[in-house]
Amino acid sequence: MKLANFLRAIVFAVAAAFLIFNQDHTVTTGTQVLQFAATGLAFGGLVLFKLDKSEDKKLSIVYPSAIATLVVFLTIIFTQQLRKHI
Repeated sequence: MKLANFLRAIVFAVAAAFLIFNQDHTVTTGTQVLQFAATGLAFGGLVLFKLDKSEDKKLSIVYPSAIATLVVFLTIIFTQQLRKHI
C-alpha cells in the first residue's frame, strides 16, 4: 500500500511540476499531462500488482486503479486519433 501511494505521489508531483513551469497552457498540454499521469499510474500499478506477493490482490487498491487508468489512457489515445481523422 505504501508503494502505491509513493507511486501516485511521484507521478502527480511530476505532472504538477510540468504544468506549473510550462509556459504553454493550451488544451494539448493538459492532454499530454493527463496521458502521462494515466500511463504512469497504469504501468506503475501493473508493476506493483506483479510485485505484490499477497493472495488478496483483487481486493487491493493496486489492481483496480491499474485497470481504471489503463482504460483512461486508451480512451485518451483513441479520442486523439479520432480528432486527427475528422
